[in-house]
Amino acid sequence: MTKTLTSIPGVGATRAKKLSDAGYTLKKLQKSSPETVAKKSGIPESVAKKAVAHAQSQTKKATPPPKPNTSPSNKSVEDRLHILEQAVTELTKTMQASESRFKRFQQDFYEVQHQLDYLSWDALPRVVHELAWYIKTHLASWSDEKIFDWLKDHGHEDRHIKHALSIARA
Repeated sequence: MTKTLTSIPGVGATRAKKLSDAGYTLKKLQKSSPETVAKKSGIPESVAKKAVAHAQSQTKKATPPPKPNTSPSNKSVEDRLHILEQAVTELTKTMQASESRFKRFQQDFYEVQHQLDYLSWDALPRVVHELAWYIKTHLASWSDEKIFDWLKDHGHEDRHIKHALSIARA
């Protein structure tokens, strides 16, 4: 035991013998106060402080680190639940925001669709009458099928062409 005690800085063979005679080991030094060690062993208090500090540091080094707990502790479960609750809350907020945006886009789409319908009904007579005029003046010698195909190829809608043909041939 005195060999272990001599590894303490400031403790030689004589002081190690005094500590050993007083019943001290590294483990007992770790749990003792420097004042008690100095009184019982008869060594200076400054050396006793170093001895106690060294013993505490040696015991910390010798103690293996605690094994990781394989079973989840209550705190760990609570932490995970808290994280999950936060994730659910964030997802709920995101979904609500997405639904709100979707409703706005849907509303905008309906408004645009309504405007297009209005424009098409407003523009339809003009387009039909212009097509009917074009058919009467330029395509009078063509058959209805040839006129229909030619106007379709030039981007006109079926309903406009049919209506224009009925007006032009009437």
